[in-house]
Amino acid sequence: METLFAKVNAFGVVENVIVADQAFVNTLPDASSYVQTWADANGDAAKFYNYAGIGFKLDTENKAFIAPAPFKSWVLDNKFVWKSPVPMPAAKEGSFYTWDEAAVNWKENIYPVTPAK
Repeated sequence: METLFAKVNAFGVVENVIVADQAFVNTLPDASSYVQTWADANGDAAKFYNYAGIGFKLDTENKAFIAPAPFKSWVLDNKFVWKSPVPMPAAKEGSFYTWDEAAVNWKENIYPVTPAK
């Protein structure tokens, strides 16, 4: 049964993610560095928080793959997902928000208006 495997280096950082079955992974010269990240259809592996991604850190104690922090001020929630310290405002028509790390707040950006022809 194919499932997701993450190749994790000695520092706990994901270097690669593949879809394979255990028999294939066992043939790899570095098979011990692969972690089955998701339960297959038979439920043969424990489920981790979050999908693995290249550059993510494996937290074995909490069974979680953690993405690199997008900003220094952001914090992990109880499901190991980064959240801003200030909730993003509700969307307004004609604008969008980006994070301003210097101000530790959301910045409203206005979509440019193109003149009618």
